[in-house]
Amino acid sequence: MLQNISLAFIVLPFTLAAAAYVRIVDVKTGNAMRDSLHRLKSVTIVLGVLFVVLVFLLPSTATLSTFGYPETTADINSQEKVLKLLQRYNTSLTRTIDVVFLMLFTLAFWFMAAIYTFVNIFKDKIDREFYTVKDENVI
Repeated sequence: MLQNISLAFIVLPFTLAAAAYVRIVDVKTGNAMRDSLHRLKSVTIVLGVLFVVLVFLLPSTATLSTFGYPETTADINSQEKVLKLLQRYNTSLTRTIDVVFLMLFTLAFWFMAAIYTFVNIFKDKIDREFYTVKDENVI
């Protein structure tokens, strides 16, 4: 379906739209924990949609499965047929590598950044509560 379209023409506009969406729905309530949790929820939704789009960008694997796989030497008896077969395999592998790279990059960059922010705010809240209780016990 989308195998012949360059990834940049799909992923770049989606990334810009996703960043705009996360900024638009970013609600400042004054509670840092609630705000970071809301941001994490927004990023998770955006990444879910991006992963669905990237799955549709994966090539059809029929060229790599037994359907369409040359079974005899007669299937690849000329150099032109071998070249065409290797080009199809190369195209499929290249697209798959690109899509997996984008999935891993977005997961590592966006999702982990949102998790890191949330965990830091959660840690700060626990530290404040811990030191408040500790100070009360000292008095």
